Parts: sequence; C-alpha cells; structure tokens
Amino acid sequence: MVTQHFGSVAASTVRGFGAEQYPLLIVGLRNRSAMEICSVLQGKVGLPNVFLSNMFLFRVVFNSSIVIALAANKAVSQPEYT
Repeated sequence: MVTQHFGSVAASTVRGFGAEQYPLLIVGLRNRSAMEICSVLQGKVGLPNVFLSNMFLFRVVFNSSIVIALAANKAVSQPEYT
C-alpha cells in the first residue's frame, strides 16, 4: 500500500522499521500531484503529549503548505499587468 501511494523510497523507509516498532502511523502530504511522507511515527508512543504535539506540528505544516499552494495558484491564475 505504501509503494502504491508514496513510491518505492517511502516503502523502503517503512521496511526499515522492525516488527517490534509496529504499528506505524504514516503522515503524508499531497504536494501538487505527488504524495510525500512527512513523518513516520511509531504507534507505541509512550506519552500522549508527544503524540499530540507531533500531530499539532503536522497540522501547522499542512496549513502552511495550503497557504503556499493557494498563493501559487493565485499567481498563475491572475496575470500581472505592467
């Protein structure tokens, strides 16, 4: 499934985790037409605060990527008149 959605490089990253480190939570971002892995978290994170702070960080990264994508689309759709 990882190979299908993220590619062979991401799949080799996931294969690098041992069975004792499973389950894994894969955080992915879609950047234009390509899917990218932002991070791979072990599902056995001991502290809920660590997990939640990572999820908050991913949300910030996601929001900033949306802002950048919208600005790029706006620049393309509105030609500059001089």
